[in-house]
Amino acid sequence: MQYDTNELKKKIEDKKVWFCPRPFDHIYNNTDGLYAVCCIGEGIGTHSAKIHPLDHMNSDTMNELRYDMVTENGGDSPLINRLCRQCKNAEKQYGTSERMRFVYTQNGDYNPKHDLILEQAMDSIATGEWKPIGRMLYVQLRHFGNQCNLDCFMCHPRNSSTRVRQDEIHDTAKMLRFDPQNYDMTSDFSKLNEQILELAPYIKHWSVQGGEPLIMRNQYKVLDSLIKTGHSHEINLEMNTNATVLASGKHRILPYFEKFEKVFINLSIDSVGEYNDYIRRRSKWSDIEDNIRILKGIPNVQLEVLCVLSVLSVLQFDKLLKWGMDNDILIKTIVVEGPPELHPRHLPSSVKKALIDKHSDSIRSQDLLDVIVGALSMSGDKTMFDKAVAYCEAQDRSYNFNMDVHNLFPELDIPYYE
Repeated sequence: MQYDTNELKKKIEDKKVWFCPRPFDHIYNNTDGLYAVCCIGEGIGTHSAKIHPLDHMNSDTMNELRYDMVTENGGDSPLINRLCRQCKNAEKQYGTSERMRFVYTQNGDYNPKHDLILEQAMDSIATGEWKPIGRMLYVQLRHFGNQCNLDCFMCHPRNSSTRVRQDEIHDTAKMLRFDPQNYDMTSDFSKLNEQILELAPYIKHWSVQGGEPLIMRNQYKVLDSLIKTGHSHEINLEMNTNATVLASGKHRILPYFEKFEKVFINLSIDSVGEYNDYIRRRSKWSDIEDNIRILKGIPNVQLEVLCVLSVLSVLQFDKLLKWGMDNDILIKTIVVEGPPELHPRHLPSSVKKALIDKHSDSIRSQDLLDVIVGALSMSGDKTMFDKAVAYCEAQDRSYNFNMDVHNLFPELDIPYYE
């Protein structure tokens, strides 16, 4: 197979290949220490404390995945279907996905910011060896622990230390089908950190991940090391944060921002006011708004919201959209995939119809509307819905936070019918 980059661009625009930049530019490990294609991709099965990142990128699995992504039959390859399952399902169900937001502009054209990655793609396919070309790498590490100050109702317990502690006390997570994985607390990742820092001349994006990254002190230590390489001013800093805090002990995140070219922050927010405080338990909306005002005042900081669309957050999504417009902050969303009981498809039929009608009149972004309407148009299951409500009720009893799911979300009491 021989392509030049212009030919590949045309095939991407015409959707003749199922291309994603992540297998070409992305070094990622999940909270279990396993390499994966990206933060929503399936684990590949190799452990990042034992395998050099360059060996991972040159593994047979990654080489085959990259080849499939530039061939016309690659969209149906078993490897893509397995490792990229979430995006494949999202495109089938909602017509859009994280992959498509990476690759295409809002007009559906190929995004030219990936030109260097296409050159790397052609080089790796031609030579059979992956190596970075220029400043192109997107490094996203999640091996610093699972420390988090919140207990979000839809979050897998392994991704939050607070969730772990609360579930040890109340044992409510077993009521739903959370993916049974365990955080690896035993591995030594110091060597991996050294190896990644050696790649600093090729890094364009450094992504700070959690748990809640701004309370994880090892993250600050690695940022200090990255700054010492002398390359940070050419690197974009990215992070997902719940925005409840901007510091951990003596560590303050704000002074780091001037050391990087740009700072892109995805705010993990699912609603506004008491609705957000319920979904993301232990958060305080007034603190979040105060911190967002501070972040908006920093010249090289760009804010977006990433909302997890669930059986609860979809009910007040219009309030979040209005808040985003009032504050000039873009709202993006992904639909919760697990546990499956929390998918918005399981809401009562009349509730789903009312939400579709309301959002069809108010949402101007076609991609966003497609996701919401697609999720709500799917057939539901009353048993799944009942389990979701029972789970929320059990958490209400356990926490005794004077917050009641039925008071906040009365739509849950509407009679269920198909």
